[in-house]
Amino acid sequence: MNNILNLIILTIGGLAGGSFAACMVTRYVHHQSPWGRSVCEHCHHQLTWWQLIPVVGVLIQRGRCAWCHQPISWQSTGSELACAGIILAEWWCTKLPPVHLIILVTWLAILTGEDAATQTVCPGMLWGGTLLLGTLTLPVVLTTVRLHPGFILLLLGPLLALAWRRQLGSADVVLTGAMALLYGPRFACTVLFGAAGAALLAFLLRRSRRSLPFIPFLAGALLISLAVFH
Repeated sequence: MNNILNLIILTIGGLAGGSFAACMVTRYVHHQSPWGRSVCEHCHHQLTWWQLIPVVGVLIQRGRCAWCHQPISWQSTGSELACAGIILAEWWCTKLPPVHLIILVTWLAILTGEDAATQTVCPGMLWGGTLLLGTLTLPVVLTTVRLHPGFILLLLGPLLALAWRRQLGSADVVLTGAMALLYGPRFACTVLFGAAGAALLAFLLRRSRRSLPFIPFLAGALLISLAVFH
């Protein structure tokens, strides 16, 4: 019975988190306020509550805005389904608390979308998610700080030096530090090396030699490592 309840919570939370992530990324990319009601991207008519229901709202409208009848982008629906699927898979592998997983995956989805689109992230979202997850797991964070202060400094020191030389984004350092506090510095090292290897391979395979956003690789390596090692 508890498993069924958890599945319902995770599915609803994942769909809502994916919708929220898509909304925040879109507003950040287009320099819009994160506050305020959502509107149709074509006619700018304010959306009603039923139009905002994840997945269901789009299906009721048959993929077209109820006001102007223009096609609705499936980007938000894809984000909703992806977040819900990832959260369910992570819970199945890790059995972490549902609230923890919903917040974590939603937060990573927002940072990944922002970094992939602009190679920057919203500072409020970066620090807000870090503080929220840290508060939820405060006993674990305090234990990690007490047992591994030197290890954490040894991990973050070179990263801070790279960020100071603009060879690494400050958001990458914050996210790595958050991983070290939440899941332990050894886990963070595993994620960091996995993300660096994947980013290097992607850089070598692509034709362009422009810099790559690193947070998508960190987020992917974090979720894979949680599923495998947690």
